[in-house]
Amino acid sequence: PKFDARLVHVVLPSFRGSSGVPDFWAVSTRDYESVRRYVRRLGRRSARTPAPIMLAADRDRLWQNTVGFLLSSSTVFRQYAIAKKRGALLVGAPGNGKTMACRWLFGECRRHGLRWRNVTVADYEEAREHRQVNTLFHLDRPGIVLFDDLDFGIRNRETSGASADHSTFLAELDGVAARRSAIYLFTSNARLIDLDPAFRRPGRIDVVMEFRKPSRALRARYIDERWQDAIRAQVDVEAIISITEGLSFADLEELRKLLVLRFVEQQVWDWQHAWRVFHDSRGTQRAEQIGFGAKFDDNATTVKNCEIHAS
Repeated sequence: PKFDARLVHVVLPSFRGSSGVPDFWAVSTRDYESVRRYVRRLGRRSARTPAPIMLAADRDRLWQNTVGFLLSSSTVFRQYAIAKKRGALLVGAPGNGKTMACRWLFGECRRHGLRWRNVTVADYEEAREHRQVNTLFHLDRPGIVLFDDLDFGIRNRETSGASADHSTFLAELDGVAARRSAIYLFTSNARLIDLDPAFRRPGRIDVVMEFRKPSRALRARYIDERWQDAIRAQVDVEAIISITEGLSFADLEELRKLLVLRFVEQQVWDWQHAWRVFHDSRGTQRAEQIGFGAKFDDNATTVKNCEIHAS
């Protein structure tokens, strides 16, 4: 909201340039709270969370089906008596970008003044104990509710066994009272086939995104955007991109951390050491078989990081 407030810029010439007494702005007591809230909103909206490393088309579709959907006009939804809510599901093995995407969406919600709520397993159990599960799905203004790894409520009942959580969770997802201007965002490390068909049906889940191991191009982008210049200048980036085929974004981040730790200890950027420690910690032999002297197949088949299916 707009408001009028008078600001006074106070300058102390005799102290100008001193680090002890900087210039400052003053506002009346009456306007202070309004100005403080306004400045905080400006700060939130100007701060941009780095976009997730994924194909541009996929990132755009993720935004359009979440934040973009919430920002769209509600007139048509009201005209045809359709609740403005949507369910989105992010699936895939750990470390391939689901959390990165959620952090970005959180930042986008803050930037656009939308509500964000993160529901954990502990939150759900506490709400269930107090018979208040319905409150987890409620927002006081348009926004996103993230259910992070709540597999117990969405697993296939035929294979994992039925429980009261299934019926409670699905009933609240539908909502006795139509919920408006809400996105229900779910993440799971399970395969799509392992999730309950009743959960995945249209009306509950409208968009499914599968996060797979990053392709060569996406690994290159991750190293270029997330590894510091000082690191990239001291290692053979092209070789690293080649030999990390099949690794996740989380694996690349672990390798970066190992490089930094070695630098702290020895003041050298030792890729071979980081690569060896990385594989030793996983009990593999790959570190001895692959190095900068190995030959790599640049034409190896890569996979698309995300596939989005609209139900």
